Amino acid sequence: MTQIIQKARRRGYLAFVALIASSGLVAVIPALPVAATGCPTANTLDASSVGGGHSNFEIDAAIADSTKLGAHAGANLTLDGGSTCIDWSTKVAGVGTGTSADATTGVIIKPDLPSGTGDDSFTQGTSENATDPVIATGSIPPNKSDLQDFGVYKETNSSGKFLNLFWSRINSPSGTVDMDFELNKVACDGTAATCSNNAPKGTNYSIPLRSSGDKLVTYDLANGGTVPTISIYTWSGNSTSGSWANGTVISGGLGEALGSINFSSIASKDSVGLGTKDPLTFGEASISFKALFGSGGSCGAFGSVYLKSRSSNTFTDELKDFILDQRHRDAVGRQRPNRDHDLQRLQQRRLHDIGLLNFDHDPGGPGRQRQLHGVIGELHSAGCRHLLLDRVLRQ
Repeated sequence: MTQIIQKARRRGYLAFVALIASSGLVAVIPALPVAATGCPTANTLDASSVGGGHSNFEIDAAIADSTKLGAHAGANLTLDGGSTCIDWSTKVAGVGTGTSADATTGVIIKPDLPSGTGDDSFTQGTSENATDPVIATGSIPPNKSDLQDFGVYKETNSSGKFLNLFWSRINSPSGTVDMDFELNKVACDGTAATCSNNAPKGTNYSIPLRSSGDKLVTYDLANGGTVPTISIYTWSGNSTSGSWANGTVISGGLGEALGSINFSSIASKDSVGLGTKDPLTFGEASISFKALFGSGGSCGAFGSVYLKSRSSNTFTDELKDFILDQRHRDAVGRQRPNRDHDLQRLQQRRLHDIGLLNFDHDPGGPGRQRQLHGVIGELHSAGCRHLLLDRVLRQ
């Protein structure tokens, strides 16, 4: 059964950005009603000083104290503010069912493979700059690097657009917290055309090929720290060589991102299906589209996102666990020269078969909108097309 709010039940590659325009900006997940800014809590991203708008999504702040952890409260999944606020759950603390039925419409949650001998992870010293990271099974120990789930939610309001992300891990040992979300223009479809070969021997096409301009959002919490640092890197190179260049801190004073981690336990009934979460096992971040696509109406396109854990806050250190998503059956990453032809084809396809399409620039002009079978195209002043797909995962 296809649904917008869900946990994918089989592993694969999540095309969380459903449709892209070859000259247009991406949209993620479903087309949702435009909400006015005005969440009364102070724990939301305010990127208005840099032209990024003001989010309504709660990134719940930790409260410093004299305990061993140095804080309490922090990130959670439930609503703490008023009706204009958004969080991963539609419920206030204590009244949820503890299932994905509580999740906000548009939230997508992807679980990792179960911990143990069947879980896959990076191996052989794979680090962030590797274009063909090596994957093995059963090599990730049950420590701070063992991932559980990650989640994505795209927010649009009258002031701007925001990408909201969360990660969740199994254990909460001491030390740094280091998570990386990689956004690729190309979505891996399980073939050599769009994926790198990740097998030590033979073939394993799981990780998307990189393209110049891909983005890496890093989430780092120092040992003993209470506020994570969110940074963004841009891939300089191609599918076979290159490096993550131009790393920039976008949280703090720059105001393009805001992150938090839980210093108090999260009850199972408040977790939208993640289960009881110990302190330091759940983190979240809100990122302005301006940080992803630049200022001045710059256009861009991403086909997918996946989560990785890093062994330390040194960027070049070894990667550990990862969570990929569910692949879609439609061919991805191909240039399609005729936008109207593709829209016509889209009408003729079952919606859940569509993973990623590229469209040319729409000459219709700013403000024109087109809707067909759950896909909404929205033009903006810079001529960038945002295409949103109602269903991007399928059970």
